Parts: sequence; C-alpha cells; structure tokens
Amino acid sequence: MEHPLFPRKLDSSTVRGEFKRAGSNDIDVLTSVQSRLIATQNIAKMAGLGFIAIGVLLGLTIIGLIGTAILVPMGIYIRSRPGKNIQVINEVYEEFKRNVASGQLT
Repeated sequence: MEHPLFPRKLDSSTVRGEFKRAGSNDIDVLTSVQSRLIATQNIAKMAGLGFIAIGVLLGLTIIGLIGTAILVPMGIYIRSRPGKNIQVINEVYEEFKRNVASGQLT
C-alpha cells in the first residue's frame, strides 16, 4: 500500500494491471477501479494544499520562515504528481473501455 501523501508515479502498465486485477470486464467494475485510483490521487492533492497553507501561515512569523521554505516547496511537489497520474489513469481507462467494447482485451 502506498502512502497517500506521496503517491508513486503511475505509468500505463501499472494502471492497466490494476484494471486487469479487478478480474471483470464490466464497465461498472472498471469505473469503480478508476474512481478508487483517482481518489488516492485526490487525497495527495488536498494534502499538498494543506502543506502550502501551513507553510504560508508559518511565513507570517519571522521564526516560521524556515518552515515556510520547507513546507511550500514540499506542498508544490506533492500537488504536481497527482495531476499527471490522473491523466494516465483516464487515458488507460478509455483505452481499456474501448478494448472491452470491441472484444479485443489483452
């Protein structure tokens, strides 16, 4: 199980494996897998926003500037990865859905 704050970079083969692991070609089941994968990414996006907000609040004090210098870039990094992962998940889902509809699932 991956840590929700630091999602790993997903490639198309990993996402395709998650869809195959569901063990069903039913579109509802595949949509459920897609929403589960996206939900994990959304947690990371919200957590990144939390890191940025806390960093900005710490920046209001002179002593907290060190924390700001750490938390804001960390929040930006955490928010950058899920967007790319969600794009990969949606692309593979559409490809998988087309393959299921045409009957050429590999």
